[in-house]
Amino acid sequence: MENNRSNVIILVTGFKEREPWNSNWKECERTWVPLVRKLGYDVKISFGDPTIDDYFLDEGNHIHFKASTGLDGVLDKRLKLPIKWILEHTNYDYYFCIDSDCFVHPERFDKMLTENIKNHSPDYMGCKIPVTGLNTSIKQTFYEPIDYESDVNYYASGSAYMISRKIMPTILPKLWPFENQKFTKEKQLEIDDWVLGKVVKLENILLLNDTAISIESPQRPSILNPLGIPIPYIGDKDSFVAIQHYTDGLMDEIILSL
Repeated sequence: MENNRSNVIILVTGFKEREPWNSNWKECERTWVPLVRKLGYDVKISFGDPTIDDYFLDEGNHIHFKASTGLDGVLDKRLKLPIKWILEHTNYDYYFCIDSDCFVHPERFDKMLTENIKNHSPDYMGCKIPVTGLNTSIKQTFYEPIDYESDVNYYASGSAYMISRKIMPTILPKLWPFENQKFTKEKQLEIDDWVLGKVVKLENILLLNDTAISIESPQRPSILNPLGIPIPYIGDKDSFVAIQHYTDGLMDEIILSL
């Protein structure tokens, strides 16, 4: 299956009020977002807005979902309501969810997605966490074997993940049972990716693990790395990284390196 760019919707999660994310999405919008749109992808900045009448308000480059503007609205505005909107009002085959503190390299992103869709037709794609045994300093793409007897929940990092339309009707009703689980304030930041990982595990859906989606950056390492494996940087000319997390404040500099 070839990558028809118009069949992919990319939503960049934004906050209009909460710092520092209230400025991150603006950084995306003035740097990489126009270039990815120019390639033919639909890219929208998404926000939670509990005041709208319907469950969504599509304003073209921006889309609002009827969800809390705080962290307690993340699962609604990143997964539940976007899936509902895609199924009811669009023909997109894939939904790519990206954090507003990520930089996307347009050409590498397009190459990564085109190759993965052609070779794997993935239903679930991202970079797994925990990353035990994974060398993220080199380019790797493989389906992640899942031990369904294990209590460890491997899932695609919420920095950037993709799901197919094919699995949306199956996973959507199963997202609700997890929403009332108790999370710490810190865990609420990750609730959408954690919940998604729980659901796909229940449905035996494998993760296509691609290290071109980097869940950390040299400026902000987040993975236990006792061997000191170098973190590749998306701004390097010879880098393979297509999406890099924790690049907020650096996007204007990175765009000049393209």
